[in-house]
Amino acid sequence: MKSLKNVTLAVLGCLVVCGAEPGDKDYIRELQTKAIQAGKSEVGHWGTMPDKYIQWSSHSNRLIPVYTYGTLKAGAGISLGSYQGAKSPYRSEEAVKRIYGRLPEKALNPKAEYFDQTNLFDLQKEALKQGKKHIFLVVFDGMDWQTTQAAAIYQQQKVSYTDGKGDGLHFQKYTAGGTSEFGYMVTSPHNEGTDVDVDEQKLKNPGGKIFGGYNVDRGGRFPWENAKDIPYLIAAPKEDPTKQAYTDSSSSATSMTAGIKTYNNAVNVDANGIQVPTIAHLAQEEGYAVGAVTSVPISHATPAASYAHNVHRDDYQDLTRDLIGLPSISHPDKPLPGLDVIIGSG
Repeated sequence: MKSLKNVTLAVLGCLVVCGAEPGDKDYIRELQTKAIQAGKSEVGHWGTMPDKYIQWSSHSNRLIPVYTYGTLKAGAGISLGSYQGAKSPYRSEEAVKRIYGRLPEKALNPKAEYFDQTNLFDLQKEALKQGKKHIFLVVFDGMDWQTTQAAAIYQQQKVSYTDGKGDGLHFQKYTAGGTSEFGYMVTSPHNEGTDVDVDEQKLKNPGGKIFGGYNVDRGGRFPWENAKDIPYLIAAPKEDPTKQAYTDSSSSATSMTAGIKTYNNAVNVDANGIQVPTIAHLAQEEGYAVGAVTSVPISHATPAASYAHNVHRDDYQDLTRDLIGLPSISHPDKPLPGLDVIIGSG
């Protein structure tokens, strides 16, 4: 049997396009349009208020599904089995402290099945070490377990699962020759509320205002389990005074590409403002071609975090300069080599 050369990670669900035949009514579009116009819907809602269709349209502290291909039986460090279940870092006080630099309140869970999003960097790094030919990280921003299930229900016109990986969509059924795996991860950042000076590339208050962490008693054991304290997921708990920060796109992407917890708005700098290398930098040093392809402008947080360094995600000009290998405020004298491929949209 030939050894697998490719590793692909699909994070935050998958994009599914369900087009109607010409002349057919788009029932889902009609439901959404009516809900937006009325401000509420019997079908569902976004946020913590059932009587308001869109009350919350940002990130939360939910557990997020991960689908991998080319990882099962690929060896220690590449298989998700190296990080979930009995090997979850959230079962170990030492491992949790290593991730956050401290022990977040109620983050230790001896029964944790989930892993941390920084483990996706660990997985990619091990794949690089073992000489895998292609390593892909696919991030579908904004999708989670519930929206994936909704898409599967629509695709099949039935409810075929209520937990686990599920089926009905191509990326759920695809096995990559029996090498696919499924799991779910904690995405909480190091902190929220760190202020910065972009011109000086320095932090004004390292540590921020709200620390990150994940309390399974409040947020749930699995992505498909309803949280016991739903407002907890957006740092507004009702049943417990402990607030824990939820991530933003830049912090989350940095965790997956650079393997660290950091503050919201950071792009590949740690909680003290120190630059850290991404998997793309490490691969480039080994002679790999590296790139990023996105449906948003290349300077936005997620694609920028594939390669650039900055204390703030909104410094679009300098993020772009890092991506294309020009001098930037982060690398004024010795520019980064730049990505080999960068494709985005306006």
